[in-house]
Amino acid sequence: MVGFKPATIELDFGALLESDKQGLSQYIVGGRTYFEANLFGYQTASFTTKGFFDQEGYVEPMKTLAQ
Repeated sequence: MVGFKPATIELDFGALLESDKQGLSQYIVGGRTYFEANLFGYQTASFTTKGFFDQEGYVEPMKTLAQ
């Protein structure tokens, strides 16, 4: 690698919501969408990261133990 460079990922939740509303996709489930990002460049074979983007106000569901 030739060093570090900052990067950002911009996500248009409005476009995802509209696509889901039209039945064209199922990107957002319960206020959260999964992402994977790959980077390819000079002297970089690949880099992958993944995670979730949450809509404002998203609250992770509480886990309960079954008895």
